[in-house]
Amino acid sequence: MTAYSSGDWHVKPGREAEFVSKWKELADWSGTDFDTGGWAKLLHDKDDPSHFVSVGYWPDEAAIERWRASDELKKRVETIRALLDKGEIRSYDVAVEVTGRDA
Repeated sequence: MTAYSSGDWHVKPGREAEFVSKWKELADWSGTDFDTGGWAKLLHDKDDPSHFVSVGYWPDEAAIERWRASDELKKRVETIRALLDKGEIRSYDVAVEVTGRDA
């Protein structure tokens, strides 16, 4: 069953561009080394320039668990954490999905 990961990121003021670059590196690495088979998106809060939310699609929860257990992930996340006031990563299952008529 597919699964999703999400991050809620509050970046230190003035470090937003660096955070976006590091997050993209992390997402690119994750897609290459863990063959996520899905996608990742980083959303930027229009009302709070230091707030970002990331969402990623994974083939299953086991893929997320392998990713989280990786020493390389831990190193990359530590680099990102240095740019944050606070951040949190979670995993989700789909409760309901609504698609448009053309989806």
